[in-house]
Amino acid sequence: MNFGELSDLILYYLHRTDMDDKIPGFVELARSRLSKDCRFMGMQEYIEVPFTEESSPLPADFLEVKSLTVPVSRGGYRPLQFHTNDNFGRVSHAVVSGAPQFFTLRAKSLVISPFNGSVDVPTVVSMNYFQRPEKLVNPEDTNSILEEYPELYLHASLIYAHKAVQDHESEQVTHQQYGVELRSAKESEIYGQSGSPTMLGV
Repeated sequence: MNFGELSDLILYYLHRTDMDDKIPGFVELARSRLSKDCRFMGMQEYIEVPFTEESSPLPADFLEVKSLTVPVSRGGYRPLQFHTNDNFGRVSHAVVSGAPQFFTLRAKSLVISPFNGSVDVPTVVSMNYFQRPEKLVNPEDTNSILEEYPELYLHASLIYAHKAVQDHESEQVTHQQYGVELRSAKESEIYGQSGSPTMLGV
């Protein structure tokens, strides 16, 4: 499904002909809600992050870290351990050399320790993270959630549409249906997930 098809369905369910210009707002609110509620396989992204200092900006579409790893000399990869900012300073002072072992999130940056790279020889960390679904602007636009779970996206959008027209009965029903669709989507994801826990988001 794409944005144009989703918009047509929202208007159909609303039984209104005067809401066309409001549809993009409802869909954008739905995207915000889904970004909080969903952590699906299709939302995962894998990137290499070069560190020329101990911190590096997070991607603009970042939602949550799934894993951070660094290569080890004997082959393979070692996961970095997350610490809160309160603990990060303590563990950073305890281990001051070698490959990175710890990380934290500070404002909109990823911070690792120990850091022993440089501008000329950056430290490269592999990050698997959940990304925010792409914004829908043009009729042909789509994103990972809309492609995989169009019913979920539809009901998320209709929550705000029914609220806007003050159809409280339909809003309540749509809330319930959204919950059903969300649980169903999460259940279908269980069998495809690797099983590793998510770590932290901003």
